[in-house]
Amino acid sequence: MKRLFARAPFMRIGIPFMMGIAAQHWCDLGVVVSSVIMLSSLLIWTVLSYMSFWKMMSFRWCVGIIYSFHFFFTGWWVSSVSEPAHHPFHYLHRSTEHRYYIVQLKDEPTFKNNSHRVAAEIQYSSDSTATFLPTTGEVMLYFYKDSLANDLHVDDVILIEGSLTMPPPPRMEGSFDYSQYLRNKGIYRTLPTKKHKWIKWDALKEITFGGYFIRAREYFISLMDRYDVPSLEKGILAALVWGKATEIDSELMQTYSRAGVVHVLAVSGLHVGLVYAVLHPILARLVRGKRSRWIRFIVPTILLWVYAGLTGFSPSVLRAAVMFTCFIISEQFHQSKESFNTLFASAFILLLFNPSLLFNLGFHLSYLAVIGIMTLQRPIELLYKPRQWLSIQIWKLCAVSIAAQLVTLPLCLLFFHQFPTYFLLANILAIPISTVILYVCLLFFVFHAWSPLAYLLINLSTSLTALMNKLMTFCDRLPHSLWENIPFDLMHFICSYLFLFSITQWLVRKKKMYATVALGCVACFITWSVVQIRLQEIPYELSIRKIKGDMIILLREGRRFQFFSMAADSVDQQAVIQQMKDITTPSYYPDVAWLNLPKNSLLLHAERNGRRINIQFLQKKSKHLYHPDLLIFPKAERKERFKITAQLDSIDIPVIIDGYWSEKKLGYLQKQLKWSTADQHLLTNHDYVIWNNDE
Repeated sequence: MKRLFARAPFMRIGIPFMMGIAAQHWCDLGVVVSSVIMLSSLLIWTVLSYMSFWKMMSFRWCVGIIYSFHFFFTGWWVSSVSEPAHHPFHYLHRSTEHRYYIVQLKDEPTFKNNSHRVAAEIQYSSDSTATFLPTTGEVMLYFYKDSLANDLHVDDVILIEGSLTMPPPPRMEGSFDYSQYLRNKGIYRTLPTKKHKWIKWDALKEITFGGYFIRAREYFISLMDRYDVPSLEKGILAALVWGKATEIDSELMQTYSRAGVVHVLAVSGLHVGLVYAVLHPILARLVRGKRSRWIRFIVPTILLWVYAGLTGFSPSVLRAAVMFTCFIISEQFHQSKESFNTLFASAFILLLFNPSLLFNLGFHLSYLAVIGIMTLQRPIELLYKPRQWLSIQIWKLCAVSIAAQLVTLPLCLLFFHQFPTYFLLANILAIPISTVILYVCLLFFVFHAWSPLAYLLINLSTSLTALMNKLMTFCDRLPHSLWENIPFDLMHFICSYLFLFSITQWLVRKKKMYATVALGCVACFITWSVVQIRLQEIPYELSIRKIKGDMIILLREGRRFQFFSMAADSVDQQAVIQQMKDITTPSYYPDVAWLNLPKNSLLLHAERNGRRINIQFLQKKSKHLYHPDLLIFPKAERKERFKITAQLDSIDIPVIIDGYWSEKKLGYLQKQLKWSTADQHLLTNHDYVIWNNDE
C-alpha cells in the first residue's frame, strides 16, 4: 500500500479531497468560512514546507498530515463555491411572490406519465409588477402533453407563469428519494406549467455549447427513422451508441437490468475504449515520424471528447475520456503510465469542476468497476489457463466481468437489494454482440449519405440488436434469474469491502494478518445478519390507492401481501404491483394474493400479531358501526339515493372517502362528519393513503 501511495500522488490528493466534498455536503459552513479555512491551511502548509526543521525524516509525517488537511479543506471549499444555492442571484434567494420566469431548456424534453419533463435554467424572474430580475438556478419543468409541448427543443427560451414547488419527498423510508436525486444535480425546485400559461420567446434564444452536441445527437438518431428501424431496436441503438436511454422500452430496460447487463446500454468506458482502439492503430499507420506525433496526440483526444459530448458527458464517459487523455499525454511525453494514478487524476479533475458527481451512483459504479478490473482481473485469470484461442478470449471476458461484479456488488446490493444470477452468461453474450453493433452502427452514421451501404449497415445493426434482445430475454426467463429482497445495510456494506480488500491483499502478499482480518469480516457479517433478523419486527402496513378509478387496498404483513379490489379479476395486476411499490417497499412481493371485495361487504378482517384489525366499508345500506379501526366510504353510484343512518358525529378513527363522490353527496357526508374528530382523507385518482396501526 505504501508503494502504491508513492507511485500514485493523485491518490494522496484525491482521497482527502473527496472527503472534504462529502463533509461539505453534510455540514455546509458557507463560502466565506470555508475560504478562510482553506487559505489558512494553505498558508500553514506553505510555511512548514519551507522550514528546514520540518524536512527532517522524523518530522516529515507532520507535513504529510497538514498536506492531507489542506486538500481536505480545498475539497470543502470547492464544493461550497460550486453549490448553486450560494449564488446571490439564485432563485432560492428571490421572493416567493415571483410568478413569472424566463427559462432556457437544457436538454430535449422527455415524455413520461402523460407529461413532458425537462431540466431548464432560469434566466429572469418577476412578480406581478413585471419587473424582471436576473436569476440563476436549474429547475425541473413539467408540461402537459399537447402539440405545443411536442415542438419544444433544447435551448428554447420560454416565458412561464407558475409557482416553484418542492420536489415530492420519498413516500416511505427506503423508497426512491426523488428530491435528493434532483438536489444532487443542483435542482432544488420543480416548476409545473399549466396549459396556455407559457409561451416560447424566440427573440432571447441562444445556442449553447452543450446544445450543439445535443442537436447533433438528435440528428444522428433521427437518421434511423429513414430506414424504418423498429422502436425497440431504435431505443437500444440510441442508448448503446449515443447514450440516450429515454427511448428504451421500459419492459426491455427491466429485462436488461434483471439480466445484469444494463451497463451495455449506458455509454461508458467500454464504448470509449472501443472507439480509441480503432483510432489509435489507424493514426499510427497514417501519421508517422517524430514531427507528426502531435497529430497522433491531438486528433484522438479531440475525437474522444467530441464523442463524449455527443453521448451527454455522463460520469462514466467523462471518466474514460479523462483517463484516455492522460494515457495519451503520458505516451507522448514518455512518462510512466501508473493506472491508479491516472484513475485518481481523472476523478480529481472531474470533481474539481463538478463536485456533485461524488454523489452520483453512476460515478461510483464506474470507478469501482475499473478498480476491480485493475486489481482482480489478473489474479482471476491465473486461476485457470485454457489452451485454445477461443477459450482464452472467453475466459478473459469472464475474468473482467467477475472482477467488475465483485467490486461493484456491495454497492449494488446496498441500493437495489438484488443480484442477477446469470450475469456471467449474459455478459459473455451481450458484450461481443454490443461491440459489433457499436462498430457497425458508427459506420452507418459515417456513411449514411451513401444509401446502399447505409441500408446494409443499419439492417445488420437492427438484426444484431434484435438477437441481443432475444438472448437477454432468454437469460431473464431462466429459473431463479434474479435474487431479490436481499437484506443489506451499511454494516454489511462496510464488512464486504473490508473483506474484499483483505482477501485481495492476502492472495497477493500471503500475509496471515490479512487472512485474519478477512475471517473477522465474515464473522462480523454473519453476526450482524443474525442480530438484524432477531431484532427486526414484522412490518405491517395498509396502503389504499386509486388507480384508474378503482380503489386498490394492499395489506402487508411481513412477506405476505394481500390485494383487495372490487374487481380483482379485471385489474392489471402487474401494473398495480409496480405502481404500489413506490408507496410500500422497494422490494418485490414474494407472497401475493388477489382477493375480490364484494360490493355488499361490510367488514374486512386482518390479523396482526394475533390482534384482529377491522376495516369497515360504509355503504348505503350501512346502519351500524361494528367497532372498526378504519372507516372507508367507497365509490357511490351517481343515480342511487344515498343516506347514512349510522352515527358518525362521535367517531375518532381514520376516515377515507372515495374522490368520485358528487359534490352534493360529499357535502352531505362531510356535514355528518362535522362534529367528529376523525382524520379525513379524500382519495382522488393516483392518490394514496398509508395507514399503520401501531397499537
